[in-house]
Amino acid sequence: MAELRLYWLGPPEVQLDSLPVRLEMRKTLALLAYLSLSPQPPTRETLTALFWPEYDQQHAFSNLRRNLSSLVKSLPPELLEIDRERVELRRDCVHVDVDQFHRLLAQANTHTHPPEQFCKDCLQVLEQAVEIYRGDFIEGFNLKDCPEFDDWQFFEREGLRAEYARALERLAGYYQETGEWENAIHHARTWLTLDRLHEPVHRVLMRLYFLSGQKSAALRQYEECERLLEQELGQPPEPDTLKLYEEIRNSVLPVVRQTQASFLPAESNGRPDIPLTKTKFFLPKVPRTIIHRPRLVSLLNRCVRFPLTLISASAGFGKTTLLAEWVAQSEDRVAWVSLDRSDNDEYLMVDYIIHAVRNALPESNAGTEALKMLHTSQPVQISTILSSLINDLIPIPNHLILVLDDYHTIDSLAAHDAINILLAHRPANLHLVISTRSDPPLSLARLRANYQLGDVRTDDLRFTEEEAQSFLTKVIGFPISTQDLSYLDTKVEGWIAGIQMAALAMQSNKFSQSSSELQGFFRAFKASQRYVLDYLIEEVLNHQPQVIRSFLMRTSILEKICCQLCDSLLEESVSDSFHPPDRSLLPERPANQEILEYLERSNLFLIPLDDERKWFRYHHLFADLLHVRLQQHEPKLESVLHKRAASWYSQNSYPIEAVEHALAAGDFSLTADIIEDYSLTLMGMNQIVITLDWFNSLPPEMVQSRPLLMIYQAYMLSRKGDFENVENLLVKVEKLLETRPDFPAINECRNIIIGIRTYLANLNGDAEKAVEVGLGILALTGDEHTTGNFLARFQLAFAYSSSGDLVSAEEIWKDILQRAQKGEDYYHSLMVENELAAIYILRGRLRQAEQLYTHMNDWINQNIQDPSALNGLIKVREASLLIEQNELEKAHQLIQEDVETTLGIWRTNFLPLGYTVLAYLHIAESDFLQARSAVENAIRQVQIQREYPRSISMVQACQVKLWLAEGNLTEAQKWTDVELSYINKGIPFGKELDSISATRVLVASKRWEEALDLLQRLGQEAEAGERFGRLLSINILHALTLEGVGRHEEALDLLEKCLRFAHQEGFVRVFLDERAPMKDLIQKHKQAGKWRDQELAGYVDKLLSAFSL
Repeated sequence: MAELRLYWLGPPEVQLDSLPVRLEMRKTLALLAYLSLSPQPPTRETLTALFWPEYDQQHAFSNLRRNLSSLVKSLPPELLEIDRERVELRRDCVHVDVDQFHRLLAQANTHTHPPEQFCKDCLQVLEQAVEIYRGDFIEGFNLKDCPEFDDWQFFEREGLRAEYARALERLAGYYQETGEWENAIHHARTWLTLDRLHEPVHRVLMRLYFLSGQKSAALRQYEECERLLEQELGQPPEPDTLKLYEEIRNSVLPVVRQTQASFLPAESNGRPDIPLTKTKFFLPKVPRTIIHRPRLVSLLNRCVRFPLTLISASAGFGKTTLLAEWVAQSEDRVAWVSLDRSDNDEYLMVDYIIHAVRNALPESNAGTEALKMLHTSQPVQISTILSSLINDLIPIPNHLILVLDDYHTIDSLAAHDAINILLAHRPANLHLVISTRSDPPLSLARLRANYQLGDVRTDDLRFTEEEAQSFLTKVIGFPISTQDLSYLDTKVEGWIAGIQMAALAMQSNKFSQSSSELQGFFRAFKASQRYVLDYLIEEVLNHQPQVIRSFLMRTSILEKICCQLCDSLLEESVSDSFHPPDRSLLPERPANQEILEYLERSNLFLIPLDDERKWFRYHHLFADLLHVRLQQHEPKLESVLHKRAASWYSQNSYPIEAVEHALAAGDFSLTADIIEDYSLTLMGMNQIVITLDWFNSLPPEMVQSRPLLMIYQAYMLSRKGDFENVENLLVKVEKLLETRPDFPAINECRNIIIGIRTYLANLNGDAEKAVEVGLGILALTGDEHTTGNFLARFQLAFAYSSSGDLVSAEEIWKDILQRAQKGEDYYHSLMVENELAAIYILRGRLRQAEQLYTHMNDWINQNIQDPSALNGLIKVREASLLIEQNELEKAHQLIQEDVETTLGIWRTNFLPLGYTVLAYLHIAESDFLQARSAVENAIRQVQIQREYPRSISMVQACQVKLWLAEGNLTEAQKWTDVELSYINKGIPFGKELDSISATRVLVASKRWEEALDLLQRLGQEAEAGERFGRLLSINILHALTLEGVGRHEEALDLLEKCLRFAHQEGFVRVFLDERAPMKDLIQKHKQAGKWRDQELAGYVDKLLSAFSL
């Protein structure tokens, strides 16, 4: 058989029988690389998604077939196994340098001696491994149109670099031990080339130089480290480096073994504004009375290879206990979330998931960007947040298990959709486990059909007779007869909670092994599980002191329990009169914390949630039954208990739990107080959905009696897009405020009302009404730094801008900007500067916009610890400017195909802008396929959410340019004919961009007279409004039209005017986008001897050269 050798470490090489193989297409080479390293044969769907994500399924499969055909022609056919579903490269017949590199490292790592020791065999193996590493993975190769492949290549490269670095580190350490200084220094220097700023390597080299007698070289190494850090990072060396330098300079360096340096990044401690309930992350403890179930543990271990494991059974079948046992023996990292009803808000649920992942992976930065998006004041789509988390998990070497316990509490479709997204795009190193009482509405059928679901069901979880016997023996101290066990099993059917409660009842009654009462006890189990359970509760609870029964019932309203919460919940200490049966279990006068510990030790269904035994929860079924008992015995007390719990949670900044208890108490006034206190905070955390649900739970008269509550409800409804009910709420607020002139927050209420109404008018494209409403802000007095004041003034400025009054808009935005910067309000400052830059460009002041972008970048870099969290919008705007300047490569460095990633926290409001800029970039490069994809995404964004009219016009203008660039005049004319029916009635400023787009089509269609009429009207309006950026585009089209009707001198004069203005401000693409007609016009007049002055002639030559590219 022919020998195929694949070299991916360094520039890619493919050899067949030692001769180089030239593949026809770059994607064929990428496809071969992926097949050679894929752990399992990929499906055709996987490959098409990886290499042709922008194509529909039919065209993507066609491209895959073409590349596979090319690959088959270039390689021996027996090396590839291709069927209708999968594509496989027979790796047993192929030499891959990456595989060999991994095998050698594994051989060194598993050699039979302690890891801190070195041996010659390991040395030789590591030397062979580093010799294989010719360079980075597939060095110099990329696929610009395949972001998924680029991600895969990136993570492969970074993983291999890290392994290479560890091998070099070990070699340097070995040669230091043996005194082979030249070899040690060689490997350390190679290690340093991977990251010149990695201080531990500099310290290794400093030590090696000194120990080898090269003190001056050691000192020079420090100076080189100091220079690089100052030059690249603007910071001094670490204290350890400086200490080592001083020791070397003073020749007092101790000869010690060099320890391995850590490659792990420091943990980020970003936290949400409102603390999450930490106990929901705690892994459950394995009960002392647990019966180990190796068959189920083995089953779960097998299920790990699937994307999802579903553990579905009714309450009391030991789902959580099984998971606790399995997790305890697992070597994988585990992220645990105990869900409850509050997690039906998908944003809150994802917040818990991200934090659980970060708890499980403390050494990584996974989820950092996702948390920033989650807690920005602007809502970010949940799919975007999860995509960020997923991307962070891909390079992590650890296998991560994410457990979602009590998933049956989730009934929100949006929350289920979030989990479906996680399942559909999960990285290979993530395994999801869902424990639930009922099957969730996830994509279970599809997963099951594709053999991607591990199922653990009720029949799997039932105690076998052997397990039941073992458990009962452990609890009551002796085995029961086979007959009694069989009789019990026929009643409880392996139901673990029933068996557990039966054991407790037998223990309380002190039955002996031969007691006749024991047989009678089993015979009493002759009803349904419900009645069996009622019987057991009576038996268990009646053997506890009254104080314990009261404690259990009264605390049963709590999802989680701690001593401080119990102190607040219970009016007086229920422990004062408690005398436990066993004095050794408890002090004579216990506190609530000691009662909790007693309950745990007595095995009364209390589960500790942390190692310090501060937080607990009841077994869910037990809590439900205790709650029923509370309603039966102390029905009037339940409301009081919920109120106390609500107050405690509110005082401790847990608003979600506080509101739920206040609602459960039926205390709507308390509920309203808490919502008022926390509404703005929750909005900043994207808790819009859950907050609106609370409003719906309140009596309408309660909401309508509180101005701020109605205002915040209206604001959140407008943010959600429910505009129909907003105005009704605002009118009611105004009427209420008229009756309460002394209301403390009256001006803030009026500010927000004005802001919301102006916002709605702007959305509807009614700039005149928006200005009229927005001017109401000027009549108000009070604090001008409030949220309401900013909202109202921003929307007023936007209204002025939409009406064409750029002077007034600029004046207001500059004032807002000054106040925002003074208050260090970075987010709103950038929002305003974005609008100012847009005005500058509209006016043709490209240079001023460029200066503003530079200032924005410098400002956030100087003042914000992580500028990347905010600079996404600046990148997109700068890319747009660079495209106009025809600096396309620089624009590519700023904006990615994944526009959502580029925008970061700005993605929710600026995705149409991002996709439009990306489309313009591809149009400029004549990459119409990619441009079409970007335009389609932009159109989709303005369709799925309500956008300002200017955004719709912006996207449509891009679509028109794409049609014309592709030569699709038919579609462009169809749109134009419809648009002209509106334009002929008048051209308000809001329709100016649409009118310019229509004129562009008329010019391309040589409908000269129609174009001339429209251009004259547009030119007059733009010049009167000092919109010289728009005027430049209008005059360029006008010059082409004059040339088309034979008015050559007028065309020349207007073109020269355009050239001089454009040259001064740096415009380029505004000419290039008109393509051949503009090139011919410029070329014609240049050949006629026009534009002889050197400055303009140079600009003209630059344009003509750009046309030729």
